[in-house]
Amino acid sequence: MKSAIFVVLSIISAEAAKVHNITVSGTVTCAKHRQSNVLVELWERDIGGPIDPHDLLAKIHSDPLGEFRLAGEGKEVGLPPHFCSLVNLGTIEPFIRITHNCSTKEGCTRRTEFDIPQQHVNGQPYDMGFIILGDVQAKDETTCPP
Repeated sequence: MKSAIFVVLSIISAEAAKVHNITVSGTVTCAKHRQSNVLVELWERDIGGPIDPHDLLAKIHSDPLGEFRLAGEGKEVGLPPHFCSLVNLGTIEPFIRITHNCSTKEGCTRRTEFDIPQQHVNGQPYDMGFIILGDVQAKDETTCPP
């Protein structure tokens, strides 16, 4: 009986999953200079960890002018609207992760994350404009070799 309920719920969940899309563009800079060949990734935030890791939607390296444009889509299970508004479920939570070495010690790497506003999910592309990598952000992590 329990396995039958699990199968039915799995089918309902799969059918209720809605595809959401997001497009993001911008220009990466460091010390007032455009940065080429910088890794830019578009992610969808989940609970995290081994149970529900974040989903990589797209990745690209910035072009010679430091510009990038990414588009991706992700699925989230649709829930009743009154429940979704209470716990912010039913839509994707996209963010950009940029891996660079701006304002770091030699050999170190920084990983900087920027949340994408919800109004751009399934809407107009989000133009981040000039992204100044030298500024420390709330979600900023530096890794250096030992």
